[in-house]
Amino acid sequence: MRIAWPLVLCAALALASTVAADVEPTSRELLDRAIALTRGDDRAATAVAFGRAARSAHDKSDPLIEQEIVRPLADFLVPMQAEPEALLAAITLVVTRLDARRTGAFVSVPGLGLDALYLATASGKIEDVVDTAGYVALWAGPKGREPCIAARSIGRYARALERLGSSNSAVAREAAIADLDAARRGAQQHGFQELLLSVTAELIVQLDNAGEYAKAHAALDAFSRPTWALEKQCWLDFDGILRKRLGKGAARYVSSKDDRYAGGRGKLRAVFQEGGLGGRRGRAGAMSPLGEAWSDAGDRRIVSVTRGSKGFRIRPGFARAPAATEQFAERRHTRYVGGVTVAFFGKSVAVFGLDLSGSAGRHRPSDQRESFHAFHLLADGETIAFSKESGMAFSRR
Repeated sequence: MRIAWPLVLCAALALASTVAADVEPTSRELLDRAIALTRGDDRAATAVAFGRAARSAHDKSDPLIEQEIVRPLADFLVPMQAEPEALLAAITLVVTRLDARRTGAFVSVPGLGLDALYLATASGKIEDVVDTAGYVALWAGPKGREPCIAARSIGRYARALERLGSSNSAVAREAAIADLDAARRGAQQHGFQELLLSVTAELIVQLDNAGEYAKAHAALDAFSRPTWALEKQCWLDFDGILRKRLGKGAARYVSSKDDRYAGGRGKLRAVFQEGGLGGRRGRAGAMSPLGEAWSDAGDRRIVSVTRGSKGFRIRPGFARAPAATEQFAERRHTRYVGGVTVAFFGKSVAVFGLDLSGSAGRHRPSDQRESFHAFHLLADGETIAFSKESGMAFSRR
């Protein structure tokens, strides 16, 4: 019997092609694809590509790739700051590709999502944040159990904007106002000043739109405004939001133009300093304590941060790196501990960099929180821990 070798060869090549097509791209390949797309003009495809790269890094427990996403993602998003609709659309396409059950260390649903909520309140483009708000609300209460104390306020804020963006009815506004008031009280109780600023502004706008002027003034009277030194680090501008959203009606709450806000405030900026991510005594060829422990890290705690009454306590989870404390400060600041750079902003914490080689340069302080980097709010007595496999996890004493 003769064998039809050409047909066999064609079948084999077709099978090989099918198998190759089914091979899942690596996180590195997905990131490279996203970066390549930034050189074009298809914003939607680029945002989706960044979201897929971050999701892949999460699924494969690869925080080293995840941290590489932050800079090009910010470079892609920040130029859209003058186009709130486009920026919110791009953030939505990134966020909705992520796993709402996971809190990433560098790119996360609460990190990007909260930036989107703030932007929607600042710009008034509530209808453009509905999908992101729904995803943030899902993160804030998976199966009715919040991942952290701040999630209670963040979730109520997200649900309020989701309601307002989905319906113009009086019933929806009334429910949204109740959510905003609950979010405001929670943020004030725990000292979440940036969240409090945005939620209170949105609450006053909605009460004013409903003709509830006395309640709007009561919300304003209860507002513990952030100190100027801290507030100037936010791209949010409380008085500016009211002026933009209420027009002449803002005069009911804002007495006069405040020149503190002159000079280009109210803009998103990515602030990445030269010289690496935080190394202080690193040298070429040396391994940091983190680097020495990395291959066997698994789901062990790499670093944890606990908020106290006066500051934060940082505990590395590997040998040869002592615990450290960091006082509350009215500027964004960082602390390098054995290969991990932890950043602080107000009452929020971020894993800012992972340095396995021990050769990263000193990271200089900045007067502004990095846009789109995943900062996580902590309540007094609450701990956030980072592990290689699980990302960020919260616990309470």
